[in-house]
Amino acid sequence: MNPTGRITVSPVFVEGATIQMFLSIHVICAVFWCTRAVNGRLRTLLVVMIPVGCLLFPLVHSMRKSCLRKQEFIRRLETFDVKTVECLLESDRASIHAALSSWYGSVDNFSEYVRGPFRNEAGHGRFFDSYPVTFLNCYNELCRVWGLRSYRGYMWSRIRVSTYGLLRPSITL
Repeated sequence: MNPTGRITVSPVFVEGATIQMFLSIHVICAVFWCTRAVNGRLRTLLVVMIPVGCLLFPLVHSMRKSCLRKQEFIRRLETFDVKTVECLLESDRASIHAALSSWYGSVDNFSEYVRGPFRNEAGHGRFFDSYPVTFLNCYNELCRVWGLRSYRGYMWSRIRVSTYGLLRPSITL
């Protein structure tokens, strides 16, 4: 169940922000590619990308709400008491209190741990050196995907086949 008797904090708030950014960037890239493939003119691209850029407003709003939920969570940890936690069944409450007493010595010790060290750990942001490398690769992938794919799509849209069968860049606005 809990052999070490220690609660660990998982970066759920960071993971939520990561998936939101990942999906938003892929939607914007897809619209960018489709617009460039259909018309390829800068004017059309701007007309399409400005409304697509408005998709970022819900992203920012969602990330803001997530940040507010985290702050509310940390604020509530200041007054946490395991004795006031609601359980559906009284037998669940008894088994939880028994487990906490065996792990932390008493239920009050657990409440003090949550109000003290756990709250401090949850309240302080994690530093990048404490995240697994695979987790940080999600952020690296976002930047790499957006930059390379957009650049490649832009450059391929600028190349036309000449009458001689040679590739030459051309600029069309």
